[in-house]
Amino acid sequence: MKKMTLIIFLFFSWLVNAQQKEVRNSIETFFNAFHQKDTSEIRKLCSDKIILQSISESKSKGNKLSDENLKEFLLSIATIPIETKFKEKILNYTIQIDGSMAHVWAPNFISMIN
Repeated sequence: MKKMTLIIFLFFSWLVNAQQKEVRNSIETFFNAFHQKDTSEIRKLCSDKIILQSISESKSKGNKLSDENLKEFLLSIATIPIETKFKEKILNYTIQIDGSMAHVWAPNFISMIN
């Protein structure tokens, strides 16, 4: 019985690690395409129904939530001047998976613009 419990535990651990690796690979592929301003690759990775939300914090105006759809996001990337180089590096993230949905929280990142 102990061997069977151990085998089941190891199988589920392997399964969770494999799922997290797949999510991590998707994130890395997205950011590589983002840094290269490759809108066709980003389009392959994102749903047409994606909604990107940003919060702008301002002491004088307060916080503002803005929405952007995929078309607007891709246009904003396509219009970045060629000479502008940027890189966002995620320092750590937490991946939670529930069935076919994954949630990734990336509280620490570095954004570099040249």
